[in-house]
Amino acid sequence: MVVLRVHTKFHCRQAHAPGTDTSCLTFSYDGTTLASRGGDDTLKTWDIRNFKKPLNVATGLSAFFSMTDCCFSPDDKLLVTGTSVKKDEGNGKLVFFDRASFQKVYEIDVTNA
Repeated sequence: MVVLRVHTKFHCRQAHAPGTDTSCLTFSYDGTTLASRGGDDTLKTWDIRNFKKPLNVATGLSAFFSMTDCCFSPDDKLLVTGTSVKKDEGNGKLVFFDRASFQKVYEIDVTNA
């Protein structure tokens, strides 16, 4: 019989608001940055070499679905996530952030279907 043990290297209980879902964790292509998307309407980046507090936090990114994703662009220069809205309350969006400055650089409306 083989027994596998898992050692947690990074653990942050307060990464997102208590009682909300963390819907996505994704690493940058260079492997130094972790992005997390929370049900607390935030997107955060973390330096895995110093995992005590987030590097950046974007707020006001509504997420009504526990599977809201985020990802880095193939060149590692952008980070994108989606927002969602309740029925008949507008459109969700794809929101793009510059990874270096964490400034919002672009938004694309998504159909309200």
